[in-house]
Amino acid sequence: MSTEQRQRYVLQHLANERTVLAWMRATLSIAGVGFVLINLLKIDADSPWRPCIRYGTIGLMVYGACIVSYATMYYLRNRRHIHRGGHLCSSPYVGPVYGLFVGILLGVLFLILAQYCVH
Repeated sequence: MSTEQRQRYVLQHLANERTVLAWMRATLSIAGVGFVLINLLKIDADSPWRPCIRYGTIGLMVYGACIVSYATMYYLRNRRHIHRGGHLCSSPYVGPVYGLFVGILLGVLFLILAQYCVH
């Protein structure tokens, strides 16, 4: 293996690791929104918003777990392809995953605004 090929090989692995770390950072942000949502909105036991907040928070945690699982599979798949010398194009799931993320954030924003409008 020539020096140029080795450098390209190393750069591909580093890029793959950066991608996975970015997914993990996004997951921590999603989970953080769930925790902040619980602490920010001190909901009374008889509040009609309590189930929405609870299920929204659980949804954020499940979504974060799904992203971690997907990122791990994505990393391992790319790692195998890098070792084989193949090239992979970007995953077709990136757009829908981020679209769902934006939708969840908009839903959380709506819940926060609705909570303040009720009081």
